[in-house]
Amino acid sequence: MSTLSENTLSDLDDLTKRETTSSDSQAETEVSDNCDVIPLCRTVSHRVTGRPKILRTIKRARPRKEYGQVSITMECFETSPSVQEALSGPNKTDWKNAMKEEHDALIKETAWTLVP
Repeated sequence: MSTLSENTLSDLDDLTKRETTSSDSQAETEVSDNCDVIPLCRTVSHRVTGRPKILRTIKRARPRKEYGQVSITMECFETSPSVQEALSGPNKTDWKNAMKEEHDALIKETAWTLVP
């Protein structure tokens, strides 16, 4: 019985030594594998036949379509009253003078020619 236990103990010792040696060799392998790693600053390029890769830039060739800006812009401004509303309101003399000044300036600059 003592020989069986001695054999078992020696087998366990051998197994433990192998595991230790195996783990040491794995550590050495990992270290040697890490030495073969290419540093980040170096780049490796491979030539590939066919079309070249399309490089995309941040800036687009043409601007994107933007919808809905007209309605937002129109909401920001108040519309001026029609001629009838302006001439019947409380500031009718001011409106009439402003319209006359605008008309006279357009005539002076010959912005248009009147057709009979």
